[in-house]
Amino acid sequence: MDNCKVICITGTPGVGKTTISKLLNEKLLKKGFKSNLSFINEIAINHDLTLGYDEEKGFNVVDICKLDKKFSEIIADENTENEIVIVDGHLSHFCSRCDKVIVLRVKPDVLKKRLIKRNYSENKVKDNLESEVLAICSYEANELHKGKVNELDISSLKISQILQICIDVIQGKTYMPVGNIDFMDYFLKDNQ
Repeated sequence: MDNCKVICITGTPGVGKTTISKLLNEKLLKKGFKSNLSFINEIAINHDLTLGYDEEKGFNVVDICKLDKKFSEIIADENTENEIVIVDGHLSHFCSRCDKVIVLRVKPDVLKKRLIKRNYSENKVKDNLESEVLAICSYEANELHKGKVNELDISSLKISQILQICIDVIQGKTYMPVGNIDFMDYFLKDNQ
């Protein structure tokens, strides 16, 4: 790579961001790329960028502006020349330093099973399913990074396929624009 490429892997909780980010980092290293993996939630917690805990929704509220500033400082401070930095987390797309954003999407039925398995409360499952159906992460990422956002439905793909698509996106061989994935039928089937 010619210069630092900051690749943000985002999506609704439970879609597989951390699994894919870790495996992608390993694969890039094996292919001879200089690659580094950062976890945006750890940065927020380790640098005390939370505003408190939302008991009702069950998550830390993060100061997005401070998180963006801190992440930009970290990237500037580290020797990232010719390095790919993979940023994992559902808040990663809020970082202004993203060179490319990959939004992982999963069919709501698959996501629901994963969230229940994580022992999420009924309200937290419902909120996350609504976010996935309404493509909240895709929308937010696209608003901030027009032309840099790739949206990938990984519901029925093998890990090897997902990783290859991500590598193709990073190398500029593939572009999967926001707006081609529609899970609205999940809401509609319950109301018919």
